[in-house]
Amino acid sequence: EIKRLAEIAQPEIGVLTNITEGHLVHLKTLKKVQAAKGELYDSLSEQGTAIVNADDPLVLELAKSVRAKVVTYGIHNKADIKAENINRMGREGFNLSVRLFDKNVPIHLPFLGECNIYNALAAMATGCSLGIEPDNIKAGLRNTKLLPNRYEITKQGGATIINDSYNANPRSMQEALKTLTNYQCEGRRFFVMGDMLELGDLAELAHMKLGTDITKYPIDYLVAVGELSAHAVKSAIASGMDKKQTATASEHGCAVAFIKKHVLPGDCLLVKGSRGSRMEEVVERLTAC
Repeated sequence: EIKRLAEIAQPEIGVLTNITEGHLVHLKTLKKVQAAKGELYDSLSEQGTAIVNADDPLVLELAKSVRAKVVTYGIHNKADIKAENINRMGREGFNLSVRLFDKNVPIHLPFLGECNIYNALAAMATGCSLGIEPDNIKAGLRNTKLLPNRYEITKQGGATIINDSYNANPRSMQEALKTLTNYQCEGRRFFVMGDMLELGDLAELAHMKLGTDITKYPIDYLVAVGELSAHAVKSAIASGMDKKQTATASEHGCAVAFIKKHVLPGDCLLVKGSRGSRMEEVVERLTAC
């Protein structure tokens, strides 16, 4: 699909943010996902620009064979555009310094999630490739508004709800757990998850691994909606989580009932799942008057 779309659009700039275990129901393996995404870089001419995440080894591997100019970005590895001195500002987002080739640019990002730092760096790399001045890039990022169901923060009954229900895969679930852990919370932390879809034969195993990983974070309650997510709960309990602080639900209403029974002022809930899991319905029911 990417190859055909690129033939139509004939892009001059191609951006790959990461390559993860998504779309496996169709592509079967991570290497095939890599190959499919690599069609974007393959479509670029020598006059084009490939924007490359230097912290993602599969993206970096693709960049070795592109004809276009390569511009790298990242946090941990050497990159043309690199985030440094990252300071979390609670619900206000991040303050950081970005080394933009030979310039240092202070940046404020008004949203949660370290993954969004990567997105901002990719946007900066694209902006530079288009000739946009650093001050204009800085202003644009400062005024950016995320799309609905992506790290939206609301308050309800003294509790904080972080709505990241737009989509999910194993890597983004890990990022969500980090975000919930790092969020300044006076009370307890609830991780409210729906199924991760399109994982093919790895679906059950991926949910079981996620359940084990959840116990490595300071998560007080785990609430799961869906048959696949139930495997995460079973795995979390097997890894030491108190069964009384978990719930499995076949539909959103049961999950909402459990949350309402246990949530207290000062608690923080993060809600996430694949698009088909429609986990925004949990948020809507929790915040309904």
